[in-house]
Amino acid sequence: MNKINYLPHLDGLRSISIILVILYHAELSFFSGGFVGVDIFFVISGYLISQIFYKNFNQNNFYIDFFESRVRRILPGIILICLATIPISWLVLFPNEIIKFSDSLISAPFFLSNFTFYSQSNYFDKLAIDIPLLHTWSLSVEIQFYLMFVFLMYLTGKISESYKIKIIIFVCIILFFISYYFSTHRLILENFYFSIPRFWEFLFGVILYFYQIRKTEKNLNLNLNNFLSLSGIFLIIISLIIIDENSRFPGIITLLPIIGASL
Repeated sequence: MNKINYLPHLDGLRSISIILVILYHAELSFFSGGFVGVDIFFVISGYLISQIFYKNFNQNNFYIDFFESRVRRILPGIILICLATIPISWLVLFPNEIIKFSDSLISAPFFLSNFTFYSQSNYFDKLAIDIPLLHTWSLSVEIQFYLMFVFLMYLTGKISESYKIKIIIFVCIILFFISYYFSTHRLILENFYFSIPRFWEFLFGVILYFYQIRKTEKNLNLNLNNFLSLSGIFLIIISLIIIDENSRFPGIITLLPIIGASL
């Protein structure tokens, strides 16, 4: 497949999302909403996957090449992490914890660990920090989004770009309201771990990319872009302050870091 353009500013946004998650797990009071770094990363993933599709969609064997590239990029790292955690977990975990760890050890390489952890624990439990492969839940959601997005692009493959964007926006709105429903009907774990209530976050990045490719250099306003970027950083900072583990998340409040990352 054709390589996508290197975008250094996305590396900056990636670093922000990673640092926020690390500081959240360090239990620093100001970063009580640091877990929104995962949601920022979802927007980035949606944006980048759209770029890959846009540049390679018409090539022969695209779907096979796409999933092969994803597997080659992600699976070795997951297997390495799983193997590395086995001896450590054997030494530090209690027998009942090892049984749960074994379940996640099987599901993580198949990108299903979000369902495993849904049945085991709340992400915000104090003891959750000691679960060895808990972080793989977000990667599982990401791979599941790839499957959904490939299916959506296949269904809309012969539709004009303008209609395709409208369909994506419609699907994004529907999925957002599913997430909102979950957040307001005490489906807390389902809303956090399941992929469907999370897909709208990726689709924000998809919509952003399709919007951006329709712009030209002549349409760009540097002052406006700088203002939007600063506004995005401000929204991310605000989300750190007002979002915590007691928030209905994801939900309406998740729009703060999602829109911030998009800006």
